[in-house]
Formats: sequence, C-alpha cells, structure tokens
Amino acid sequence: MEEALKGNISPGDEVLYQKVVDRDSGVVTRRPYLIKKRALMTGTCLPTQGCASNRISTNPMFRWTFDARGARLFDQITAENVRKRLAIVLDNNVYSAPVIQERISGWEGRRSPGLSPPEEASDLAIVFAPAPCLLR
Repeated sequence: MEEALKGNISPGDEVLYQKVVDRDSGVVTRRPYLIKKRALMTGTCLPTQGCASNRISTNPMFRWTFDARGARLFDQITAENVRKRLAIVLDNNVYSAPVIQERISGWEGRRSPGLSPPEEASDLAIVFAPAPCLLR
C-alpha cells in the first residue's frame, strides 16, 4: 500500500478510498484500499435490492439476494478469495471491504459489520439499492 500511495501501482490496480466518519467527533478520514480495476461482479446480479436488518442492535446485518448467475459467480469469487478483502464500490468510493471468512454458496449473502457501527448495515442497503455497485 505504501508504494501504491507513492504512485507505484500495477496497471491492473488502483487506490480507492473509504470515507470513515467518527460518530462521536464527526471527524472524517479516508481509508485507502489497493484494489483491482476490473470488477469481479456487478450489481446486475442483484434482482432484488438489499435490505438492512437491524433487529438485534448488537449485531446488525445486511442481506441481499442474487439471481442464478450471481449466485454461481459469488460462490466462485468467495471460494477463490477466502481471507482476502472484497470491496463494495459505488462511484469509485469504497463503502465496505470485509474479509471473506468462508465460501458463500446459495442465493443469499449477508454481511455482518461486526465491530463497525450499527449504521453500516443501513448504509450498505442504500448503496445496494440502485444495484450498479461493483464488487472487487
């Protein structure tokens, strides 16, 4: 990452940023990510918009549903990238970059923000709603 921030970036990579807002102070910082330019998957595989589920306030979760092509593709992507980050990108902004913990098979996916603020699940629902987001 240090080299990339100095401008030494491989042709197929780019640096994009996630806006991080400290909920207490309101201070905004930018977290850099070195990601692939080519999207592994686009929002066209999401026939239904994502929905945030915050029923349990200590464990907010964001869920989405894929079409058949998206389910196969996401299964392959997650199988090949366990322990790596998968960036959720919209308009060249990283909205989330969770580490894939295990292969995710099936029609539905979920993202548990973990120690992140509960608002992250709602924020992801907004990003996924228009469905042109990219997974890289």
